[in-house]
Amino acid sequence: MYTVAVASHTSLPSPVIAVSTWSGELLLYSLDHLLTVDPLVTSMHEPSAATSLVLRPGSSPNTSSGMQLLAGLSDGTMVIYDVELGSEGGGVKATNRKASGLGTRPLQLVSTGEISHKEETIIGVGLSERMSVLFESKGRIDFSTVNRKVSPGEVM
Repeated sequence: MYTVAVASHTSLPSPVIAVSTWSGELLLYSLDHLLTVDPLVTSMHEPSAATSLVLRPGSSPNTSSGMQLLAGLSDGTMVIYDVELGSEGGGVKATNRKASGLGTRPLQLVSTGEISHKEETIIGVGLSERMSVLFESKGRIDFSTVNRKVSPGEVM
């Protein structure tokens, strides 16, 4: 099982490619460096394999590139990395890892595009055994789980 995401940003010299492997490894490449003789690859290891990846522009003041990598893992965890230019040879690197549990089953992250409402921007949904709305507020990604009570006898 491989998952791939590709995105470009004005602060980066070439598109960024994120790839997940079945062994829990996340790989980050710059397209320019992938085409060189000695490609620079950033590798991160997660306890579970990623079932979905989203590369998105971020407004976090902590990231110099303005990009973020969101990974939905097979154990229901969402992991967020800031993607920045590397100091060695201009590749990309991942910093500021943050993890949140959105469920216990494989997490599928679906980007909705940027939907702004007042001070918050909806950026996607996370689908596991329940749905979570992903939003950005004040430069930070957060989520809200959607709960719906079923009345006795009601069919879903």
